[in-house]
Amino acid sequence: MIKKDDQTAIALAIQTAKDCCAQCQSTGTGGTSLPGLKAAEIYPDILQVVSKGVRTILVTGTNGKTTTVKMIATIFEKIGIEHFSNYEGANIESGITTAFLRNADPKGDPVAKFAIIECDELFVPSMMQKLDPDVLVMLPLYEDQPDRLKSPEYVCGVIGSALSDSRATLCVDRNCPYAAELIENLDHHPVISYSGETGRCMVDEQEYSVQLPNDAAYHYCNAAAALACMKALAIEMGVGPAALKTMEMPFGRLEPISIENTKVILTLAKNTVSLKNSLDHLRTLSKKCRVILGINAATIDGHNIFWATDFEYEKYSDLL
Repeated sequence: MIKKDDQTAIALAIQTAKDCCAQCQSTGTGGTSLPGLKAAEIYPDILQVVSKGVRTILVTGTNGKTTTVKMIATIFEKIGIEHFSNYEGANIESGITTAFLRNADPKGDPVAKFAIIECDELFVPSMMQKLDPDVLVMLPLYEDQPDRLKSPEYVCGVIGSALSDSRATLCVDRNCPYAAELIENLDHHPVISYSGETGRCMVDEQEYSVQLPNDAAYHYCNAAAALACMKALAIEMGVGPAALKTMEMPFGRLEPISIENTKVILTLAKNTVSLKNSLDHLRTLSKKCRVILGINAATIDGHNIFWATDFEYEKYSDLL
């Protein structure tokens, strides 16, 4: 039972967040994290309030979180399941809180009853506790932001500890070198394994034929993860491949744009693996292209950019 004083604070927190969202959008400043921060200042447990009654899917891992969230959302749209997500990629607690607040009515009740949430690896423990998700989709772990994430082994331990007291079904890439130890330590925990390669996805022992619009080899891992999530939710699997065939890729993920009648492909890379994957795909295109690299070393992305300076660019001299 929420006390009257708490009800007043909750209503104020929700209204403040919605006003903040509207103001940020009107000024073109996004509003993906600030509303959640403002609401939590008024009522610290606001996330638990506005997530009550919502079935949540958490997506975490080194690369491909935003793409996998988009793929799950695309399948939901095809089926007709109303949902919401932090689709802009604001994947720490303030951004996740903002997503749930946008979905809440003035009383704090959810409008859509499904959430597809991208979650930073280090925030998995707190989000598992506060959101009690149905599914945790874990994408492969690689070396990334060592000044913050330390190592893949460390991240795997963080995720494993969060799962020990959770009811969530774990969907995990069977090719991830850290998956076997993680599963072994999760005694009697529900686990679905997946893997993907060009044209085909495996979910447990079942194979699915899948065709993605950009046909990038590394995105088939994301497609397999999305299909594994469908199995975890007991959703008809046949809809998934058809939905993914015509999906639109999220912002900056092999996104085609035009600049003064010149076709440009915009893609994000944030570590050695994602940069290699992107360059390997660009090399397969029928038309020759040249690559321009832009490096961001802002605090939110990690100041350590060893992955960019140590990369073996000479292997891609035909592109660079």
